[in-house]
Amino acid sequence: PELKALLTEIYRSPAVKSLVAKHDENIRTNNYRHAGYSSYLLMPPELLARAYAQYIGTRSGSRVIQNQISHDRDINTRMGYRSQWTDAEFEPIAREFDNVFRRRGLLRSH
Repeated sequence: PELKALLTEIYRSPAVKSLVAKHDENIRTNNYRHAGYSSYLLMPPELLARAYAQYIGTRSGSRVIQNQISHDRDINTRMGYRSQWTDAEFEPIAREFDNVFRRRGLLRSH
């Protein structure tokens, strides 16, 4: 329940909607090898892990993490999968992470 709003933002994002469409296409065309990968990318723990990595990179300003996210985004995009979010579409997700951490007392308020 604590992550419901966060997961809602993740699932309503254009990147995840694109992944769902790609997964549906993989199933429709009997591309089971790729359907396995798209299914993996859509697993809630995997979505949360990628979102958390992007959140840490975004909020910390770490160029190392941001470069890795960008690298992963580029590789998957070339394969037809939007596995990470653009900065603009990630902001609502980042705000929900902020809310989760703030409720837990893990985020300092300014």
